[in-house]
Amino acid sequence: VFFPARSKGFSVAEAMRDWKKGFYSIADVFDEIGGWDGMLLPGYSIPATPHVYSAGGIAIGKSLRPGTDLGENDSPQFVETEIISRDDYDEIINLGWKGFRTKYQSRYNPGTEAQSIKWTRRQMEKYKTELKFWRDKGIRSLCGALTSSPLMILSTSRTLLGVTKDIYEIPDKLEAVMEAMVDDLISDAVEAAQISGEPGV
Repeated sequence: VFFPARSKGFSVAEAMRDWKKGFYSIADVFDEIGGWDGMLLPGYSIPATPHVYSAGGIAIGKSLRPGTDLGENDSPQFVETEIISRDDYDEIINLGWKGFRTKYQSRYNPGTEAQSIKWTRRQMEKYKTELKFWRDKGIRSLCGALTSSPLMILSTSRTLLGVTKDIYEIPDKLEAVMEAMVDDLISDAVEAAQISGEPGV
């Protein structure tokens, strides 16, 4: 999604600040090169469900944005931050992932619950607009929902080093935590695909 912005003469930072400008630069390049067969993701947005536990996105931690934290044409970057500790594992097992994320939503998003849900709804509406744009051109996107494995989520919110230590030092507890997360991640992905209207995950 970043090449089209550069090819149309504006920066990656501009494309990310102005969703329409960024997205329609992809459409312009599509027309200029004679099209393509399909899309993995339809554009810049994400298919979030309208819940607090969806508002953290896929990766957890500090995001470095072009034009703010980075150069105008750098790609976004992610800085690992330890948000979950081993002390949280029993609570994840007892509450499930949705329950844990809802209880501790301030760890993941500094905004209010209402602000988080507003953001997720806005993201999904943009995502559906992008999907429809490509469908009207006869192009399908492969993803109607995005999710990560429990291990990936724990890796980004516990840090890669922390979760690697857990694999070796407390493997049974780590496995129990991941088992407690699976059903919630599946149901959220299914809901996102139902809302977006695209069955791929």
